Amino acid sequence: MTTTETAGTEHLRNVRPFLNPAYDIDRAPIDTQRTNQYYANPFRKRISEYEMLMLYSQPGPDWISGGLNTGGFCNNYSGGRQMWENYGTEAKTIDWFAFRDPNGRNTPEFAAQKAQENEAAINTMAAYANQGMYKDMDLEWALEILPTYFGALAHDQYGVFGSLIAPARDVLADMLRGAVILCAFDHLDNAETIQAEKVFLSKNIQGFEADVAPAKQCWMSDPVYRTDRAVVERLWGDTWDNIETIFALLMIHEPLFGRFSRQQFFHRLAPLHGDQITPAILWSNIVAIEMDGKWAIELFGRCLGQDPKYGDYNRKLMRLWARDWLAQSVAAMRDFAPMFGRTHILHGAGGAGAAEEAAYSVIGDWARKYAPLFELEVDVDKLVKSVRAGYRNSK
Repeated sequence: MTTTETAGTEHLRNVRPFLNPAYDIDRAPIDTQRTNQYYANPFRKRISEYEMLMLYSQPGPDWISGGLNTGGFCNNYSGGRQMWENYGTEAKTIDWFAFRDPNGRNTPEFAAQKAQENEAAINTMAAYANQGMYKDMDLEWALEILPTYFGALAHDQYGVFGSLIAPARDVLADMLRGAVILCAFDHLDNAETIQAEKVFLSKNIQGFEADVAPAKQCWMSDPVYRTDRAVVERLWGDTWDNIETIFALLMIHEPLFGRFSRQQFFHRLAPLHGDQITPAILWSNIVAIEMDGKWAIELFGRCLGQDPKYGDYNRKLMRLWARDWLAQSVAAMRDFAPMFGRTHILHGAGGAGAAEEAAYSVIGDWARKYAPLFELEVDVDKLVKSVRAGYRNSK
């Protein structure tokens, strides 16, 4: 090729690169970054539909840490207080909008989950009735325990639902608000499934009482639920800090008293009385509490407990909260301990020993899973001894 020909094709190097190997120029790429860029930080590698639906708009006052500097809220209460205030909690973070629910639940996912659970419950009840499995149930358990003490758990769960309404409104970020709302409806659904089982059994077992009155009377006056009811009433009416309410419920009371009563007593011991329907119905309850526990650990373990500016402060605050609520939840377990010997079958199966074993399982797991998140030192043996004392004192 002549000099003239080379000069004549010089412009091709700029206009049509990479088309003719003889004249291509090795150019550096404009951008070597090949990862997706999102308008919000995704919880995992890619942004999820849950985040796309919830994060496209996050209004927040300028003076709330983590806000988007979009100005304050227009609406005030009659006394002048603004609708959202960061003095609604003692907890602090540089970014309230960093929270994500690890379950990725939004309204569509929640509705689909509940529809599947309801269908499974209906099919289970139909098979249970058609095969006459209710005939195997011990009558003492069926007529004395389920209508009252199991039914009282529905009132407990409805009270928890009510206690979460204020935090659902007052928390300072939509992602957290969504998690709290769905958590509240989880507990409402738990109450409804318990009552649904009672109605079902009343149609198959003669003398079974489905009315809510005996269960309400048990909830209001029986010593077994005395401290649990006091905790729920305090959560609902006397706890002004919205983050403390969530902490007390999901980090303390449900993992301790909730698991002790729901899982260790009703779910585990019902089959000893020929009751196979209660454990099946309780599975949706157990799954819901497990899902809510995951986002609570995310909130308190990472977002607040590991906050780069306020982490130490928040862990100290959580230890302060925990010492108060832990004592009450353990006291609620102590009140409930006599249930492990309530029937003749349970009394012969160990009673106090069974209560102690259940308490070790629950408190030991809590001490390993929850307490380290806010650096709380726990004497498991001492707490279990306190729970076991409730069984002895009932005799």
